[in-house]
Amino acid sequence: MVTKTRIFEIVKGSGIPVTIFCKRVGLSRTAFYRWLRDDLKLSDGKEQAIQIYVSKLSQICE
Repeated sequence: MVTKTRIFEIVKGSGIPVTIFCKRVGLSRTAFYRWLRDDLKLSDGKEQAIQIYVSKLSQICE
């Protein structure tokens, strides 16, 4: 499992706007940032969607 800090670094490093990333994983931008700050608990399915998409992004960026 990739940490939240690493997720943010991968998203920023990919060049994909956070808004687009959030749209692709089905999450609002506000919810994404609240989740990163631990102000919001996401469902396991939503966290899995983030992990899967970030995994794909990290493969592309390498």
